[in-house]
Amino acid sequence: MQEVARTAIAQYVSDRPARLRSAIERIRTEDAELLDRLSR
Repeated sequence: MQEVARTAIAQYVSDRPARLRSAIERIRTEDAELLDRLSR
């Protein structure tokens, strides 16, 4: 059981950079207009 938990945690942690990039890209595209106005 501990090995399954370790494997799941390792997979979750290793996927983090991809999930983070995906979230940033989603926010960038969905809120493009707002981000543009805030940058002025």
